[in-house]
Amino acid sequence: MSLGLRELDSSQFNATFAPPMRDVTSSAEEVVSIWPYAEEAMAHEFPGVETSNWNVEYVYEDPSGSWQHVLINTEIQNAYLVVVIDINAESILGYHFLNLNEKY
Repeated sequence: MSLGLRELDSSQFNATFAPPMRDVTSSAEEVVSIWPYAEEAMAHEFPGVETSNWNVEYVYEDPSGSWQHVLINTEIQNAYLVVVIDINAESILGYHFLNLNEKY
């Protein structure tokens, strides 16, 4: 069953990003359950790869409190599957594969 995956391109992802993003990893409350969606996104991005050991590594929130970026570690160092949450709508906007090795 598809959960309506929406892969965000760089411009769509960046539209939910506003500096300074606050690290709320230790205090973030679950807005919406991400795991069914995240597992489907991981299977789409990494077909055939065992992802059961992947976990949320960081949660960042934009200054307005509108968006949360939930960063799930991957088998690639400094690369994350980011699930973007619309806090106000209490829904998942989509996901983005963020590879910091390529970006920086």
